[in-house]
Amino acid sequence: MSLTKRWSGLLVGLAVATSALTAVTASPAAADLPEARCGTGAAIQGVEADGRLFEFLHFGAATGTRDWFPKEYIGTGWNGTLLYNWWGDYYLIPEGTGELRHYARNRGQWNTINGAPYEVLGTGFDRYTVDGATLTLDASGKLYGIDDTGELRVWIRTDNGWENGAGEVIGTGWDSFERVVAGAEGELFAFEHDGSALRYQYQYDTGEWTVQADNIDEGWGDFTNVLYAGAGVFYAVDRAGTLYWYRYANGEWANNGIGRQIGEGWKNLTLAVSPNTCSAA
Repeated sequence: MSLTKRWSGLLVGLAVATSALTAVTASPAAADLPEARCGTGAAIQGVEADGRLFEFLHFGAATGTRDWFPKEYIGTGWNGTLLYNWWGDYYLIPEGTGELRHYARNRGQWNTINGAPYEVLGTGFDRYTVDGATLTLDASGKLYGIDDTGELRVWIRTDNGWENGAGEVIGTGWDSFERVVAGAEGELFAFEHDGSALRYQYQYDTGEWTVQADNIDEGWGDFTNVLYAGAGVFYAVDRAGTLYWYRYANGEWANNGIGRQIGEGWKNLTLAVSPNTCSAA
């Protein structure tokens, strides 16, 4: 999407106040792309400055409509780096600890793990939480980290623990990107400082990159946060705290690449969404 297209989408919603998260209904459906199936919607997880964790369910995840279930607060003390998947697994690196903690939630209730509220899966992960670093989770549950050396590591967890507790290095030079977001298994979306959006694909059966630096779009430099919900569904927050929905499939963007404005008041929040929320029809 070009900058011109994005600002055209922004002008549509200038009359809406940005002081609070909104849940307004009305937006045309995404056209001319394969259908995305997102179940009841995308459960966006967010942490406010005071550490309160909330869940905000976006019913319109498949098409970009402004249909939301009311925001629900579900926890406190969540300041840090947050990852989440559809199975109810929450991963948190609390500020100042370096611990990678795993929490589990099912049917609206937090589960205990071996009698404790969480389990510690590893330490030393604070190097993936500083400015310029990345920690992201793909749809298969694989964890990716990029530190200040530019090494891209992957951690694969099984029922018996990590396959490699130190992580396997599958790439170098990844510190040059503004941000990196995981998608399907082995799929990574890298956003350059100039706003270019690039797609990569790593094949675990061969240990090779089958797609490298495929430029799928431009103009993403204005966003402060980008989330991926699966099946090409992206959520992006701009500097004003406006939330946009995008959809990419088969080399094309829904709505001619213009983001659908679906909410306001999303500034300065830690956000996460499961990358396996949506699937292609």
